[in-house]
Amino acid sequence: MKKLRQNSPLRIRINSIDGFKRMGIPLEEAVRIASQEGLIIASNRSIDEEFMLGVSQIIHCRTGTLVASNEPGDKLGLDVVSEDFITGFKWVFPVPYQFVGEQNLVLVTEYPYSIEKDGNYRVINPLNKIDYILGSPSEDFVFKYYQVDVEYYLPSIISRSPLLDKRVLVGSYNTISAVMRTSYDWNHIIIGCPLSYPSGLIVKPLKSGNEGFSPDPAHDNLRVSLQ
Repeated sequence: MKKLRQNSPLRIRINSIDGFKRMGIPLEEAVRIASQEGLIIASNRSIDEEFMLGVSQIIHCRTGTLVASNEPGDKLGLDVVSEDFITGFKWVFPVPYQFVGEQNLVLVTEYPYSIEKDGNYRVINPLNKIDYILGSPSEDFVFKYYQVDVEYYLPSIISRSPLLDKRVLVGSYNTISAVMRTSYDWNHIIIGCPLSYPSGLIVKPLKSGNEGFSPDPAHDNLRVSLQ
């Protein structure tokens, strides 16, 4: 598998946990590692831009982009709740008051966010803005091309901003999900995979303060190539 470009701020994260190379880690563990080590989980847009620049294979990975939506036609309440069929956990995503009662919106937020454990519930606490895209495709497991929104590079039927080239939507928005990308086909955007599903992780080292991202030499060990 190819390495990322040498001047890329993205790094493939291989954890020391046995079996990580084969299986990856669930979202809770990914957030814990990123928080402890001062890393940013790369967004769907960041990874897509890498693909567009010629890195056609990276890893089967979970991005830092979270989406949450109800079934098509259902109005948004105070929260979106989604049950993880692997663990039985109920994931909760807060709905900003201005979106309560709206239909056919897909809420979007980027890492950083925290995860609060409350019994069988896992409550996502976004630390970034919660935004939205319009007109989400309604079919389950759609293998179909859609143009993507320029802000988040997510498939959308109706967009508030200019649209980019098409991508294949695999899955559906009617859940809480971290957007996933795969090395099997770079233009597939996978939505709906359980948050406990073990997956690879790609991160950006974070500078101190608010200076943005930098390929910090302290994290050179993250520059690896999977065979």
